[in-house]
This record gives sequence, structure tokens and C-alpha cells, in this order.
Amino acid sequence: MLRRWDDWLKSYPRAAAAALVLVSFLVYSGALANGFVYDDEAQILENPFVHNPHLWSRIFTGSVWSFQGLHTNFYRPLQFSCYWVIYRLAGPNPAAFHLFQLSLYAATVVLVYLLGRRLLENTLVAFLGAVLWALHPLHVEPVAWISALPDVGSGFFYLLALLLFLRAEKADCGRLRGHSFAALAFSIALLFKEMALSLPLLLLAYWFFLLPGESRPNRAV
Repeated sequence: MLRRWDDWLKSYPRAAAAALVLVSFLVYSGALANGFVYDDEAQILENPFVHNPHLWSRIFTGSVWSFQGLHTNFYRPLQFSCYWVIYRLAGPNPAAFHLFQLSLYAATVVLVYLLGRRLLENTLVAFLGAVLWALHPLHVEPVAWISALPDVGSGFFYLLALLLFLRAEKADCGRLRGHSFAALAFSIALLFKEMALSLPLLLLAYWFFLLPGESRPNRAV
């Protein structure tokens, strides 16, 4: 029975991805009716860098709270760049911001599935793992709270960078191009949130513990 499900998922990869997106939207669809709360109001409604179309360049020249004249160690320009674009398209409509964040999260769930398939070599286990990721209660705040966009954005590009790296490692040709795309995704993740700095450590763990023995770097060096 399990083998049959595994074979079906391998035969219909797009259907599996669509099912994961559907699960994500069904679980978090209630967030679409939420309004702006806490930091949302300051970072979007009271942020001149977002609602003034001529101040977009200021997003890249300061920290997260620089629009209030404050200086912090957090540099997350892509958070406010996304806000700027959404505001141009939908104005101060919280549903549009929630929809973007939920869509990005659903895409992240699909990335978890693709990574699981590559690392575990078991499609059914990868699918179930992605479902658990989608349903995990710790993800409620990042998905439902607009100001948590840095977590969702960084998470998406973090996993995308990892997937691109793994594909490049297994490629027979074009490895440099594959690694370049992975580096680009990693850079984007960093511009969403600083936690993406942990990716090189994850790659080291992959090299030392998950690669076949003959492919591992020499630990004695």
C-alpha cells in the first residue's frame, strides 16, 4: 500500500505539489481576513518609505526602523521592498499582504517536499514531511502576522539556495552556474533576515555527514 502511494507521487509530481499548496491555503486561509496588528501598522501604514512611491531608495540605506529615525543592527530591505510593491498594487489592504505571505509560505512547503525527495530518496516520506511542515503550529505566527515576512521570505530563499546547491553538486555539467544560482538565492535570503547566515554551516554538515563516503572532504586536512 505504501509502495503504491510512493509510486503515485513519483508519477504525478505536480499533483503532489498542488496538494501541498492546497493544504497550506486551507489551513491558513483564515489569516486572509486579518487586519494590521502591532508592528504592521508602524512598518506599513506609518512608514513613509512604503506609502510614498518616491522614497523607495531609502529602504536600502538604513536598518529596519530607520524610517522612525532609529538605528538597529537589522538590515532587511527586501521586507520593505515587498511592502512597497504590494502597497502600489493594492494600497493599505491587509488581505493583499496576507495573500502574498501565505503564497510564499505555500511555495516554501513545496521546497521542503523537493528537498525531502532529494535527501531521503523516498517520495512518500518527503510528502508526509512537507505536510507536517505545513501544519506545524510554530509556523502560525510567521504566516499569519504580516510583520513576520522576513521569516517566511528568508526561509523560502534559504531552502531554495539549499536545493539549488544540492542539484549543482549532483550535476555532471554546469556546476558553476548551479552554484551561482544557489549563491544568488542565499544573498536574497540574507536581505530578508540575518538568520540565513547559518546556511554555510548546514552545507558543511551535508558535506561531512550526508555525502557518500568517497565524496566527503578529507577531515584530516
